[in-house]
Amino acid sequence: MKLRDIYLFALLAIPAISAPHIRVFRGRMIDDLFAACTLSANYNLSASGGHWTGTGCTGATYIPGNGDTVALADGVTLTQDQNWTIGASGASNTTPAISVTDTGNVVVNAGNTLTLRGDFLSGGQNYGTAAFLTMAAGSSLVFDSSLSVSPTTTRYRVGTSGPWQYRQLLFNGTSAAHVTVTSNLANGALAGQVRTGSVGTTGGYGIAYLSGTYVDFSNIGDGTTYGDAIYADVCTGCVDLTFSLQHFTFTNSGQLVFNNFEPTVSALLSYGAWTHSLGTASFAPVSLSGPATFQHLSLDLPITEWGGTGAVVFNDDYFGVFLESVKLPGSGNFFREPITTDGPVGDGMTNPYILLDTTANDNPHWLTIFSAVGVINGGIFDQPDDVTADSGEMVGVSNTGTLQNSILLPTKTGHGNSEFNSNTGLAPPVGTLIYLYHNTWVGDTALSGNGAFAMVQSNEGGATLAPVTAMESNLGWSNGGAYCKVGSEATSLAGALLNPVTLADYNYADVNAIRTLGVACSGIPCTSTNCPNSANSYFGNWSSATAQGPHDVDVLQPTVTHPYLADTTRNVATFDTAYLHTAAGAQWVTSTAYTVGQIVSDPKAGVYNGATVNYRCTVAHTSGSSTEPNVGASWRTDWEFASLADIRTATPAGTTYIDGAIGCSAGCTAIQALEGWVKRGFTPQNPALWCSGHDGEAVGAVPFCANGRLTLGMLGSIAGM
Repeated sequence: MKLRDIYLFALLAIPAISAPHIRVFRGRMIDDLFAACTLSANYNLSASGGHWTGTGCTGATYIPGNGDTVALADGVTLTQDQNWTIGASGASNTTPAISVTDTGNVVVNAGNTLTLRGDFLSGGQNYGTAAFLTMAAGSSLVFDSSLSVSPTTTRYRVGTSGPWQYRQLLFNGTSAAHVTVTSNLANGALAGQVRTGSVGTTGGYGIAYLSGTYVDFSNIGDGTTYGDAIYADVCTGCVDLTFSLQHFTFTNSGQLVFNNFEPTVSALLSYGAWTHSLGTASFAPVSLSGPATFQHLSLDLPITEWGGTGAVVFNDDYFGVFLESVKLPGSGNFFREPITTDGPVGDGMTNPYILLDTTANDNPHWLTIFSAVGVINGGIFDQPDDVTADSGEMVGVSNTGTLQNSILLPTKTGHGNSEFNSNTGLAPPVGTLIYLYHNTWVGDTALSGNGAFAMVQSNEGGATLAPVTAMESNLGWSNGGAYCKVGSEATSLAGALLNPVTLADYNYADVNAIRTLGVACSGIPCTSTNCPNSANSYFGNWSSATAQGPHDVDVLQPTVTHPYLADTTRNVATFDTAYLHTAAGAQWVTSTAYTVGQIVSDPKAGVYNGATVNYRCTVAHTSGSSTEPNVGASWRTDWEFASLADIRTATPAGTTYIDGAIGCSAGCTAIQALEGWVKRGFTPQNPALWCSGHDGEAVGAVPFCANGRLTLGMLGSIAGM
């Protein structure tokens, strides 16, 4: 303590008070106790004593610390080789703890912690590659506003002091030594941020040139307005900038925001996980006009709608929840979709796995297609619960696009729940282009009194005629209940004119398909007038491949009665025990205290036919009838399928599975393994369906004929050698 401190305490007879209030007293009443120091040459922090300039900074051994602020001259690198607390604990947007301009840089060495009691800001207008903060493997960055005048309203940030600043921010962790970025929340302090613009504002240009590997963010941002964890914004005309995070986590943090990413600015996020995200979204790619790849990510809150024209792809990501109508093109993504209306935009999706994880979800619209060239390829549609009042549509809110090689799985009771699509609206657009190729569909809903339902539902709401362009090589089956290939849902018999189908052939329906007149299908009874070609369950104006009628497999092969699918019990619920071979959890019992992470099982004859399914506790509770896994009315509040935790963990970790039996000879991600395992289960064992489709492939969603022909061709070539 300086002599002036002692003198003033004695003079004013101030009693002992807490540290935060001492800060206020010292900071507000004595203007020269905290030093504002400048370093003009490269030094290690431990050896920088005597080389600082500024009032109060000139002692031979003086090194700025808690309560002080520092600035680095251009070209200066300060290497932090010891733990360091710096900053005056001021209010938000006041004097920064550390400031640099065009080329100053702080390097935090391995094992050391930088604690900021103020902002760390880079100024100037610099488009170069020089970093202004470099965190080495094993180092830590801590934001700490706990000793400010008002911790509950004070937030610090690492960022820019003005626009047009794009110097690098580097987090150089390794698999063995992560970088950690966190906040001290004592005294109700607000969490820190990495962002452009002042705290509490919309931000400005900057923070686009960030690179991080093996970095863990926790308590960064808080999800309130302007409470983002990281906010990156780019200017028009900026060139060759890259925002990259790989092998990272966000825990108890606000969202990551990309805004105004121009065509020359790229983004890469891979092997990352968000848990306990705060606010309404984990990730907000607001505007992306450059290339962006988001892969091997696990998100627990939605990704928001994004704009721009960039080549954006999402690959092998786990989406714990998301907003409707969000564009998510890419391959091998898992969607845990608690929706009751419309799902994400399916245009450009390949091999998505969609889990409708809701209780008694009626009329779900799983995915939408908004483009005539939009394609959903290889999807798996999994809703454990039965519908109770109204079936849904795998492709909803659209009358255009292609659904192919996709599978609707049976519910936990073995029923269907959705059509491929429903031609809906009072006036569907003329020239609608709907293509349905090589899909496998389970018929027969659990609804009573509403008749059967169909692969395709036409004329919903009395819609005027709109054609289904093609419906070929689709496979329908059920566990015993009746269904139709194409049905009508009319508001009245006067509105029962039916949507024509331009081309329909090589489809298959098992013996449970309705083939007689007078039987209701999706709301109205069939007659010879409103159900033409009814002998084939075709309710519409269908083309004929031959004079004898449509070229359907069940017409050409009247002895075919069942597809004999390999294993229809495969789904996300059984993945944990049936494929990963995780041991069954202890039997669930009522009136028992369960804690987060506990695993139980609860086999029931009417649930997945008695299969052993593991469930993971998500909320500590005492069990009762309403919380019994997969049975109780509110069980999803307290439990989840254990498989979801498996996938969530394996996805950002990059875990791979090698299994040639499911197409994973070269190794698959957890999501790819789930998809491959399920699809092998829905391969028809009936030879009548092999290579019998319109294009020479097998009827249904799982292709294998092309590979077989290739193998036979190779064997023939070898034999001829």
